[in-house]
Amino acid sequence: RAGPAYGRSPADPYFDPFWARVNEAGITIAFHIGESSYNELFSIHWGEEPNPPSHRQSAFQWTCFYGDRPIMDTIAGLIYHNLFGRFPNVRAMSIENGSLWVPYLMRVMDKMNGMGRNGPWPGGRITEKPSEIFKRHVFVSPYHEEPIEELVALIGASQVLFGSDYPHAEGLADPTAFAAGMPTLSYGDVRKVMRENARSLVAR
Repeated sequence: RAGPAYGRSPADPYFDPFWARVNEAGITIAFHIGESSYNELFSIHWGEEPNPPSHRQSAFQWTCFYGDRPIMDTIAGLIYHNLFGRFPNVRAMSIENGSLWVPYLMRVMDKMNGMGRNGPWPGGRITEKPSEIFKRHVFVSPYHEEPIEELVALIGASQVLFGSDYPHAEGLADPTAFAAGMPTLSYGDVRKVMRENARSLVAR
């Protein structure tokens, strides 16, 4: 799941023995949408119920504590805390978290990388722009109603994954209809998104 791990960043060097095994085995990790502990941590400070079931969350909670926020924080932690610098064979998938957060996160990470240059760097100082690290190590599964072609233009066709959770709202009754959201992409890029990217990650 996305979010902190026992009071630490998932990329804290404390967890290096685990990441070393992941790096060695070539396993791709996946962060699926779910309870991240953010509702419990933050809802009470905003006058919201701390632990509602997901189908009873308020729109405010969906926006701030359950959707984009946990996955953005998690990916930023992996990058800023230099997980991929220490373990370059690790790849991370964002599954069923959508993709609207991706452009903002990439821009703000590049900016704040400079703003925080004199602060502490748990895991070591990163040596590349965060957005470039993202484009090499992070794979994103957008929702079918989102601007998929814009995401491909931003991070590359090799980093975008088709996903379906039908009959949940995240999927389509005909899963292949997902490809209709990429009308101007080449056949090769559509094939990457619909099949080859996920296939290669599973095969690692």
